[in-house]
Amino acid sequence: MTKDILVIDDEADIGDQLRAILEDEGYTVRVARSSEEAEQQMSQRLPHLILLDIWLQGSARDGLELLVLFKSNHPALPIVMMSGHATIEIAVQAMQKGAEDVIEKPFKTEKLFHILERVFQMQFLLQENATLRKQSFAQDAFVGHSPFIQQLQATVTKVGTLNARVFISGPSGTGKTLLARQIHRTSRRKESPFVMAHCTLFQDNLHADHCFMGTETDDQRHVGFFEQAHGGTLFLDEVCHLPPVFQAKLVRFLQEGKFTRVGGQNPVQVDVRIMASTSRDPKEALADGSLREDLYHRLNVVCIPMLPLAHHREDVIPLANHFMQMCASVLGVPERPFSQDAMAALQAYSWPGNVSQLKHTIEWLLIMGTGGARDPITVDVLPKDIYETAPMILKSERKKDLMALTLRDARAVFEREYLQAQLLRHNGNISRVATNIRMERSALHRKMKSLGLDHCE
Repeated sequence: MTKDILVIDDEADIGDQLRAILEDEGYTVRVARSSEEAEQQMSQRLPHLILLDIWLQGSARDGLELLVLFKSNHPALPIVMMSGHATIEIAVQAMQKGAEDVIEKPFKTEKLFHILERVFQMQFLLQENATLRKQSFAQDAFVGHSPFIQQLQATVTKVGTLNARVFISGPSGTGKTLLARQIHRTSRRKESPFVMAHCTLFQDNLHADHCFMGTETDDQRHVGFFEQAHGGTLFLDEVCHLPPVFQAKLVRFLQEGKFTRVGGQNPVQVDVRIMASTSRDPKEALADGSLREDLYHRLNVVCIPMLPLAHHREDVIPLANHFMQMCASVLGVPERPFSQDAMAALQAYSWPGNVSQLKHTIEWLLIMGTGGARDPITVDVLPKDIYETAPMILKSERKKDLMALTLRDARAVFEREYLQAQLLRHNGNISRVATNIRMERSALHRKMKSLGLDHCE
């Protein structure tokens, strides 16, 4: 889209010169020769950038007054000030009031274009960052209605208001990093950095020292994770992989809240909240020495276990729909609905990769799945590993086998496999199955007994 620039200058030749130069570069240019005309132009259409003369002789407002007015109404609107005889003090004053830059008249065309390019690039990065933050907030939310998700949401709200250390355990792909980010975003530290340290990358103690504590020489300083997270949160992802020697140094840091950079002499004091995670069983990690006991006890002030997705299958469909909407938006393709048999197959699957695997499956379906762009996703469209483990009643080839049976036998086979699929889908919960198939619980019990089905609540 063509950038719209509003030039505000009382000198007609300056305005005409800028219009010619900028239009040659593809910009759309409007010119105002007074503060009154500038305000009128602003009311008609908001520009992408303003080139504003500081003095504006003969106008009701000078350039600095217009700068304050426009910035108060449109804080994100970039304004570059122009002047032929502004002092350094006036230029500093303009920058303090919100100007992006000050350019002297007569100006060189190359310098003007350089300033415009830099300002527009900065605006693009700010807008992109804001968009990413919105997307991140939308994605970084726990989706589902199970008791586990409800408890998790309550825990985030409660723990977020505290300053306690948090230790998160659970299999890979269950959302440990998501949980840490959610706690940070509900805390008093939410405006400060969230720094994530991937502990699997640190193969030796020296590497960990450099990355966490930073380095210092006579003429150079490198800031490590501890300083980067000052005022905010440092998340130690897979903390059991930290070298044992560095784990001892981490214990000392947790005790004192200070450290010394590698090569430095003076201790550095920081205010950091520590959260940590592991996909291992903490007891096993303690037993084999992968995790120091004193470190574990200092980190494990609030312990939050994350459950595998197979333990809360009722959240599979809300999650699948959430990922469908999110991934379709990112890929720029239409969303595809799920058929009932596909939803049942997704709920019946064990999901060894947990929520991460479900998200990747939805991405695969949108990119590689057969059928039209808006066609429903049926069970035969699902990836091979999910399709092969789906209950037989959901597969088309099983329907062919039923044709060789008598009506009574086919009905018994169907009822048995249908109820097995529903039990698997709902983790053996009889009440949920009864609700889903719209059958009285007592009648369901009798039907299951007649079919020889075992069950569990």
